[in-house]
Amino acid sequence: MGLPLMLKGMALLRWGKPLEAIKTAEKLLKHDPLNIEFIKLLGRAAMAAKEPDIAIQTLAIAREQYPENVFILNWLGTLYMDTEQTRQGRECFEALAALRPNDPAALKALKDAMAIHSMAKEGWGEAATSTSSYRNLIKDEKEYPHCSSRTPRR
Repeated sequence: MGLPLMLKGMALLRWGKPLEAIKTAEKLLKHDPLNIEFIKLLGRAAMAAKEPDIAIQTLAIAREQYPENVFILNWLGTLYMDTEQTRQGRECFEALAALRPNDPAALKALKDAMAIHSMAKEGWGEAATSTSSYRNLIKDEKEYPHCSSRTPRR
């Protein structure tokens, strides 16, 4: 049952029918919910259908079962960052960097995720979209440190 449906799902993706591919992948996962290839098919189909939440939910479940799977951690972390779920993205990349401490790509992904999460958490993202600039924000913090939402460094 698995191989014919898997091939059908892959063909549906190639033919530009991601919603049908999602349904096919869901059928596969009903029979074997921890099969990595079926999980990948559902994730790819969900992304093609512009439904990242489906991919995130599926990969998050897979991560629980395969906490050291580098592919899942990287893809899930990327999806979290793309959907502005920066805390979860940072956590995925922290786990990835812990598994691969000498991998420059993993370390860069973690560094980028930490920076983006920090900016989102501390309001720096708002400065980029408002009429003020980062320079003005930094200047204001230097001139009025007691008004800053950031905690001072020691």
